[in-house]
Amino acid sequence: MWLNILGAGDTKLLAAYGLGINPQLFPGVLMVITLIGGAVAVAMLIADRGAVRQRGIPYGPAIAVGGCLGVVLSNL
Repeated sequence: MWLNILGAGDTKLLAAYGLGINPQLFPGVLMVITLIGGAVAVAMLIADRGAVRQRGIPYGPAIAVGGCLGVVLSNL
């Protein structure tokens, strides 16, 4: 089932950053998070081959980087 893509921690982290990010910037921040997460996913698939399917891809670091960027840009 597709509901297990994001863990509970990822959802809570996105919600917490959502409080500090300007609503006009949030779509761009989501795009940055998606691009960073995609780059991490591709790097892990190249490096680990089949092990990624068993462990999954960590999106927490991508959310943290994109969220911090969004908070900083919201406060400029």
